[in-house]
Amino acid sequence: MIPQCFPKEYQSECHNQMIRKMPASFSWDWVSIPVHHIPVHHIPVHHIPVHHIPVHHIPVHHIPVHHIPVHHIPVHHIPVHHIPVHHIPVHHIPVHHIPGPAFPTQGIWKPIGLEAYDRSVVRDITVETTPVNDSPTKWQLNTGVFFESAAAVTVKLTVHLDDRELVSGQEYALTPGPDGTSKVKLIIPVDNVEKWWPNGVGKATQRLYALKVTAVFPDSPGEVSELSRRIGFRTIEVIQTPVKPIGLTFYFQVNGQPFYAKGSNWIPADNLQERITREYLRGLMQSASDANMNMMRVWGGGVYESDYLYDLYPTDPAFLATVDQEVTQQMRRLQHHPSIAIWAGNNENEGFVRLGNKNETAIHKADYIELYITHIRRLILAHDMSRTFVGSSPSNGDEEVQEDWVSGHLADTRYGDVHYYTYDKPLWNWRQYPSGKFASEYGYISYPSVETLLTVLNETDLTFPIGAALEHRQHHPGGTKSIEKAIATYFKLPSKGGVDRFADLVYLSQVIQAMAMKVETEFYRRNRAIDPKTGNGNT
Repeated sequence: MIPQCFPKEYQSECHNQMIRKMPASFSWDWVSIPVHHIPVHHIPVHHIPVHHIPVHHIPVHHIPVHHIPVHHIPVHHIPVHHIPVHHIPVHHIPVHHIPGPAFPTQGIWKPIGLEAYDRSVVRDITVETTPVNDSPTKWQLNTGVFFESAAAVTVKLTVHLDDRELVSGQEYALTPGPDGTSKVKLIIPVDNVEKWWPNGVGKATQRLYALKVTAVFPDSPGEVSELSRRIGFRTIEVIQTPVKPIGLTFYFQVNGQPFYAKGSNWIPADNLQERITREYLRGLMQSASDANMNMMRVWGGGVYESDYLYDLYPTDPAFLATVDQEVTQQMRRLQHHPSIAIWAGNNENEGFVRLGNKNETAIHKADYIELYITHIRRLILAHDMSRTFVGSSPSNGDEEVQEDWVSGHLADTRYGDVHYYTYDKPLWNWRQYPSGKFASEYGYISYPSVETLLTVLNETDLTFPIGAALEHRQHHPGGTKSIEKAIATYFKLPSKGGVDRFADLVYLSQVIQAMAMKVETEFYRRNRAIDPKTGNGNT
């Protein structure tokens, strides 16, 4: 399904696209130049990726020193890493494509160390929060504590929520499985806690509590293992109810309150991950919060994002075993974040199953279901039944189950979420945009500023008409002609010349882009009603 090399029009590098690492070599589309998609004030306005396996959406916070966004994720692609809605809400997650360089990673680029223990170590904590009888302050905390050990062990657990002791010295006998892990399930009543809310929704308080699990071992005096996670108390649902004459709603509600999802897509904040700092991430997310966003879609391509961000194809058995391990590790790492709203198995892969040689569709479908449904979906739901999972984004939501996970009418505006891009239609005409339930990707291209381009090109390269050096950096097939055609639809193109005339082109391209985003976004904001003839609408 994935070619060894992209077509020459993409101006891309020919690398093995199945390498499971940060695929910056996939440079034709989602990349961060000084602009990434979080169309917000201080932030570069352009696309932002999704996690390799799960995609998710995560409501955005004001970002008290603790939490930061993604999915729909699920999502993620959420989680993480994905997808929003209808009814009272209309949802849109704008996105822009932007070309970037190919910087494949090599070597160790994160901290590495040795860990030693005698008996066992607390490795992960997962949580689900359930309100008790609709009480505003009483909750049930369903906690999974994962241990790693080489042999059977007896452990005594103590659990704190901030300064409150919830469990005191409770004893458990642990027997590790083949992977060396074991799990203790705890159901803990909790009262007098505040609800967690997304930015601008409800009380808009991102109240987090420190959940700390401490393990001691009766036969190993002095040995202690403990792990803390910052958690929030909230419910999150994707509401999919039938509409007439046909279709399903698709919107989120938090703590029983529907909300209009406003946000952006997130890609890795820098091609060179080592340069990213917490201050930089915090600045991006604060800008999103200041722009009144309440959701991020972590597109998931390129790299697994850090916990801090959330806080502020072959079906061969050996390959699938590594997928199982990868998804398990990422789910245990991310699941406790209250900011994750939905999980999606992938970004746009479902749509590619039916492309290409029709004689191979059955094989591609079988491989797709084996990887994303039989393996990834099973493991996600095994770790988290509190959030919705969709096989892909876009998808037809619950309808995809009836369609055996690979729809013959994907991006149906009567169901689920849609992605929409156009490069040859009048961009300022709102009637061309899809009347769907949830717009999780859309946008239009433009040129970055002259100042940005001069950091990598010579002034003599910046001319109008576009010269060879800049055309080589245009990774979108037909992108140059599309931008010029869009400008000519509403303005006069600049006269021929050097950097001054190119600067005029840049300015006009950004005006075209801004207006296109404005027209499309405002259409989605207005498009609240269900069309009684088609079932479309209620974005």
